Amino acid sequence: MPAADHQHELELTIQTFDKYAQQYCDKFESYKPYIESYEKFAALFTPRHRRVLEAACGPGLFCRLLWQQIPKLDIKGFDLAPAMVNLA
Repeated sequence: MPAADHQHELELTIQTFDKYAQQYCDKFESYKPYIESYEKFAALFTPRHRRVLEAACGPGLFCRLLWQQIPKLDIKGFDLAPAMVNLA
């Protein structure tokens, strides 16, 4: 696939996540299987972990959950969809 096609696909993906950011956040911030999987992942962190970088963090649901469990962590997240970042 030519680079221009990849760029177009990326732009469409960002637009879609921007358009549905609030609905995504509303659905997944209380979706039990989603929360349970994040809790299991968060349980893997040990005191030696000090920093976390989450790529494609969306509205920051995992960052928030992780920080609630381990507030001493320095947590950063980034996402290409501005509407998602605004919800974080």
